[in-house]
Amino acid sequence: MTDAVILATDPPQTATELSLEPRPPLSSAVSRCTTAYRNACKTEMARGLKDWQAADFGKKAFRDNLPPLVGYENVRDFIACIAQAILLNVVDGEEASKLLYAAQIALSAVSKQPAAPKPPRPATKASREVPADTPSPGE
Repeated sequence: MTDAVILATDPPQTATELSLEPRPPLSSAVSRCTTAYRNACKTEMARGLKDWQAADFGKKAFRDNLPPLVGYENVRDFIACIAQAILLNVVDGEEASKLLYAAQIALSAVSKQPAAPKPPRPATKASREVPADTPSPGE
């Protein structure tokens, strides 16, 4: 009996070999931040900086590409970017807590924005009629 042996160094043939579901694609905001981080690190390492020095430039590039905390979609993307930043060690726990708190406040403000004013309803015949006991102008 010859069973195939999958070594840890062999790439999995299918996603189910490791009982993992395929990952969904990164959001465009997360992709933008991650790409900025990696590009900055590569650029600085090509200039001769050590990897830990280049990482500082990468961290700045990541932060510079965070979406603004304006509107629901941006806040959602900001939170996703911070989660990715935690995974990449771009931010530490304390800074991540502050950034996520800022996102929570922004999300709260977004949900409490006044609704757009409703257009005025057209006058109906009943609303145009003047009650009999209402004085006419000039009386």
